[in-house]
Amino acid sequence: MKPGWMQSLISASALAALFGTFLLGQDRGPLTRLALPSARNTEWKLAGVLPRHTTLQRAKAILGEPFTHESDYRATWTTCEKKLEIRADHEGIIKAVRVTRTSDTPPAIDCFGSASGESKWVTGLGLALDDSTERVTQLYGQPDSQRPSTKGLHQIELLYYALNSQGPKLTQVMTVRCTPEKDGRPGRVLEIRLTVPTL
Repeated sequence: MKPGWMQSLISASALAALFGTFLLGQDRGPLTRLALPSARNTEWKLAGVLPRHTTLQRAKAILGEPFTHESDYRATWTTCEKKLEIRADHEGIIKAVRVTRTSDTPPAIDCFGSASGESKWVTGLGLALDDSTERVTQLYGQPDSQRPSTKGLHQIELLYYALNSQGPKLTQVMTVRCTPEKDGRPGRVLEIRLTVPTL
């Protein structure tokens, strides 16, 4: 057999082997993911901020100037109905982010100090205030714990998630406060808090 033909056959065999490996890899991918039904999504961010990594200065660049700047370690953004609070350590690294619904009554007019970046007040996976409790579990699975709590005079449900990520060494704690289910209707999210756990 001519050398040119031999070289073509070797190249064709190599391509076939490579293609077969690719197909096997494609088959294995979904099987690996399906074999881990208990795996759940990990949340790293709230309002575009990554606790333990983002600085308070960077948060201001993302969210605009805060309504109140209590110190070099705390800042608050507000609308008439909602509030975003950020707390940082003495090096300016953010340790806790919280968004809260402060009023159930929509304002009749624009209030002073409304935040322009309110659309960013969501988690990395898109959970926002007023979402249903069902959406919380759809995004993050069942919480590590769930218990009754109170907010003012109102009864609420507290969902607690200890979120461990693969990749960067991050452990976040997320708590979600929701109204309880009523008359067959799911509760809705009143508060989301993402923090670095205290050791």
